Amino acid sequence: LSQIMTTEKAKSSVIGKAIRKSGYVMNCSHSWLACYLCQEKHNPKSYWKPFIDILPDKYYNMPIFFNDHYNKHLKGSYSLEMAATRNRQLRQEYDGIVRRCPAFRKYHYLEFVWGRLAVITRIFSLDINGRTTDGLVPMADMLNHHPTRQTTWGYSDRKKGFVMTTTRKVGAEEQIFDSYGRKWQGRYFVNYGFTIDNNHEDNDAVIHGSLPED
Repeated sequence: LSQIMTTEKAKSSVIGKAIRKSGYVMNCSHSWLACYLCQEKHNPKSYWKPFIDILPDKYYNMPIFFNDHYNKHLKGSYSLEMAATRNRQLRQEYDGIVRRCPAFRKYHYLEFVWGRLAVITRIFSLDINGRTTDGLVPMADMLNHHPTRQTTWGYSDRKKGFVMTTTRKVGAEEQIFDSYGRKWQGRYFVNYGFTIDNNHEDNDAVIHGSLPED
């Protein structure tokens, strides 16, 4: 458990306590971990430094950062609206935090966005001692997505730690995949920065054309 960064640890951190004391109510629970990541990223002696050091420092493959050159290729896709909504939500959350909590004003908006993206692309929902929480699990979060998962995972109260188990035999040097869940393309794209081929859950049609005149 000591090697899992949970929402509870984020809330009990220095910045977490400052935000709670300010009375600000998070719109998204992921923001607790994002704020904690911002704090720990600036702490050279952080317990989490080895983990934070291997996180991507940029997420420019994510649609929320796309400019007009890339967005024109998404004309007609709900992904555009979803990305625009995500940007508004991130801005509103950050502005709300810094308005009520002066201690967080030393962190730039883009640092907060970095934290939120690190969380959404790596988060695990866990049941720990009968309580549901979110957590970042170093190493376990390195598995890529595949619709046919090769693993099951969860927190073991008996073993007091995160356990990941393969569902079949895995060959030498074979990549091990997890499943990020059954989602339509827009959610994969906006949340994780990728799409998958032959996605039977897809309902995000891309419509780019002109209707004939009567």
